[in-house]
Amino acid sequence: MNNNIEKNELYNEIKKIIEDSRSQIIRSINSVIVISYWNIGKAIVEKQNRTEKTTYGEKLLEQVSIQIEREYGRGFSKRYLELMRQFYLTFQNAKSLLSQLSWTHYLELIKIKNKEEREWYLNESIKGNLSSRQLHRLITTFTYNRVLNNKPLEVSRDK
Repeated sequence: MNNNIEKNELYNEIKKIIEDSRSQIIRSINSVIVISYWNIGKAIVEKQNRTEKTTYGEKLLEQVSIQIEREYGRGFSKRYLELMRQFYLTFQNAKSLLSQLSWTHYLELIKIKNKEEREWYLNESIKGNLSSRQLHRLITTFTYNRVLNNKPLEVSRDK
């Protein structure tokens, strides 16, 4: 009987170590992806700032996206490169990027034009450890505006 208890305890301990490690790996990967996309956005903005004609800049982005997609696969279409550009323009200070947020979180946040509102949602995401789906729900239900008007805050949790 005692052997069974020890076996279960050891199993649970090892399981927790594995799950914690996997969680850390995912956070690390997300952080690297976010920084990479920020740097891509920065490179695009800097190149477009040196380019005089905007139509030439747009063509250039389209051509580069075709090349990059061919080599690295989906996720680097012209539209995604434009989102990376917008990401850089919205969060120009790389030090302000938070490792707790994924690229999907930032995709939701860059849609918000009002800086104070965007910061509020960013902080709520961190405080509540919200998934990007939960963040999306907060944004689409205008939670920021309701909180400003002192209406009750309801956040449904994903399982």
